[in-house]
Amino acid sequence: MPLWLQRTFLALLFLIVGAIQARFTFMTLTLVSDSQQIPRQPAQIDPDTFTVTHLSDALKQAGVREGDSLIAEDGQTIHGFLQAVRIFFQHKPGDRIILTLRRGSAAPFDATFIIPHREKQVLADFLIPVFLNIVTPWFCILLGFLAAFRRTGDPVAYALLALLLCVSQLLKAEAALRYTWEPLFTWPMLFLDTFASGAFLVAWMWFAMLFPDPTSRHKLFPWARWVIGVPYLVKSFIIAIASTAFLHRSGSLAWLFDLVHVPSWLELAFTITLISLGAANFTYKLVQEKQPSVRRRLRWMLFGLSLGTLPVLIMFGISRIFHRDPNSLPIFVIAPIVITPFFIPLTLAYAVLVDRMFDVGVFLRQGLLASKTVTVIRGLLVIVILAVTTNVMSRKDLSTAQRSNVIAGCIIAVLLLRRAADWVRGWVDRHFFQEAVNTENLLIELSAEVRRIADPELLLRTVTERISNALHVSRVVFVPVGGAMVAGHDELLLPISAGDDLQGAFSLGPKRSEEPYSSSDIRLLESVASQTALALENGRLTASVAKEAAHRERITSELEIARKVQERLFPKAAPQVPGLDLAGHCQPAQTVGGDYYDFLATPSGGTGLAIGDVAGKGVPAALLMAGLQASLRGLTLAGVSDPADLLTKLNILIYDATPINRFATFFYGLYDPSNRLLRYSSAGHNPALLYRPASDETIWLKTRGVGLGLKRTSLYEQAEVRLQPEDCLVLYTDGVTEARNSLGDEYGEDRMVALVRANASRPAAEILEALLCETTDFVGDAPQFDDLTLIVVRSL
Repeated sequence: MPLWLQRTFLALLFLIVGAIQARFTFMTLTLVSDSQQIPRQPAQIDPDTFTVTHLSDALKQAGVREGDSLIAEDGQTIHGFLQAVRIFFQHKPGDRIILTLRRGSAAPFDATFIIPHREKQVLADFLIPVFLNIVTPWFCILLGFLAAFRRTGDPVAYALLALLLCVSQLLKAEAALRYTWEPLFTWPMLFLDTFASGAFLVAWMWFAMLFPDPTSRHKLFPWARWVIGVPYLVKSFIIAIASTAFLHRSGSLAWLFDLVHVPSWLELAFTITLISLGAANFTYKLVQEKQPSVRRRLRWMLFGLSLGTLPVLIMFGISRIFHRDPNSLPIFVIAPIVITPFFIPLTLAYAVLVDRMFDVGVFLRQGLLASKTVTVIRGLLVIVILAVTTNVMSRKDLSTAQRSNVIAGCIIAVLLLRRAADWVRGWVDRHFFQEAVNTENLLIELSAEVRRIADPELLLRTVTERISNALHVSRVVFVPVGGAMVAGHDELLLPISAGDDLQGAFSLGPKRSEEPYSSSDIRLLESVASQTALALENGRLTASVAKEAAHRERITSELEIARKVQERLFPKAAPQVPGLDLAGHCQPAQTVGGDYYDFLATPSGGTGLAIGDVAGKGVPAALLMAGLQASLRGLTLAGVSDPADLLTKLNILIYDATPINRFATFFYGLYDPSNRLLRYSSAGHNPALLYRPASDETIWLKTRGVGLGLKRTSLYEQAEVRLQPEDCLVLYTDGVTEARNSLGDEYGEDRMVALVRANASRPAAEILEALLCETTDFVGDAPQFDDLTLIVVRSL
């Protein structure tokens, strides 16, 4: 049968049984809270002849005698047993009814009967109905269905459900309460009562054979389930159907009783056989079983079920053999039997909760004892307390002091509810779920701890050891991605993944207790696996960051070395040239830059003034700048002094040594001190600024020519100018004139000309410093995007 169909059947069965039990619970609560509203049954009525026996004093006073037969009530003829019984329950105490009876063969006569009030209740009148009609049945029903839903398809769970359902319907206090209902509830309840009394014997035997492992070979006479159990179950079912039909009309389906009627000795044999087979199977399994945990369960189950079952079985066996109603047995016989059935659900509850049978214990703890459920129960109790308070306030028969005491007690009870709930939850955990709590705490602590472990090897070793200790698992290993599993030893596999990145899995072998992994175990283990995955990912990222930091540190160190090397490429100081005052400076935008300036002494006695700007920034530009400097100095030492010729040769060297996307702008001037003549040539560089204070004239020195390295063959123009005393010459890169502030404005050539004009009479170094300071002030907080390089020449 498909799983969904089994659960649907279980749900429907639970709704039916739960609805019937809820109605009976309501009637029982009505009885114990206001017994004067429900009459006590004044006589026993024979289902076949409607004769009355065990008469109350009220009926005797009305003229009714033992053995009289009921014919009608208030003129309405009685046709069925239900109608006869409901005579006494469709009225309230104090009502007057007229009964028509027949005594032997005499003519019918009427008897006026006043339904008596119940006697004042004693404690037993309250406790016994609550215990038999509410506590024990609901305990059995909920525990049985919980196990069945938890382990749907497990034969042991179904046998447990059948046993508990039969126990829940066996004994009833004030069983006649069911006759106050409509047939919709009376018929199914009578069917359950009747069927349970017979099916109980079969359920007992069936459960004893299947528990705890239905596949175990340790069974005595397993064929008896089918040869004896099934026919007896069919017989009980037929009797239940016939008894239910008998309620409506006397004699209805009476042939069914004749069909399944067996002699008393055979009934006794069936009863003894079924009882004995159950007890014998428990005993046989206890002797044969070697597993300590299974033996413990069997020993406890044999003791508890025998104590709770045998007295009830004996009582029902006697009642069936001698055709007596169990409720008619002497009080000293019924009293102990009333208590003993509770040992059945108590025993099973212990096995379920403490010994973790069906793994329901953790489910109960997470569900029934969860914080939200406790909060709901506390809320209901507060409502009850408020209702009691309201009722006390409205009662006139209580004094002010009495009302004040009750109200004060209710307030104290509300204040203590939270502490009581916490205490109860802790007590239950300590006494019933200590192992589960310890396991849960260990795994929760592990989840929190793994986040602090950065070393992957230590992390995996810690997790595997803690899981093994917490769950008593013999084998826990980490299997990396692509690793091989151990065949036959992997009972649970927990993937370790951060997002879509699978890092491996934990392979868990079976528990030493041979219990399956519960859903709670799996949930906690998944949490540990998730935290482990995050910790491994954090460890990987930490290692990556550390590696990246080391890499960056190495690069920073290398850049610092490159910066120092580059600084050594620039002139340490301006040379002493007759008739000239020289100053130069380069300020890279990054650690190293692509700008270049130099002062060169030529073999002919002249002085070369060089400034360049390599395209780009950083290390690539710095490398090209170093190559440019080396090539320039090599050509100068080789005697190439003509600026245009020098740029032509320098262009070829740069083109051959650099990628096609790399080039440099360049300005070179050769100053001859003998005649104060400056010959110059430009390779696409910014024009040099020549300011003559004597005439307040500004001259831009520029020639045509493309950047170095763009074309292999390129011709460069050359020009010359004679420097006059007080002239001021400024060579610069575009990092000066194109420097931008936070508003996007450029420093520009006009500001540079104005500053040079205002400072032309000052030394070259001071003019250069003024240019740098003004450019820096203009830029302000805006970042420096380009290298900034200057050469200032002042003619003396």
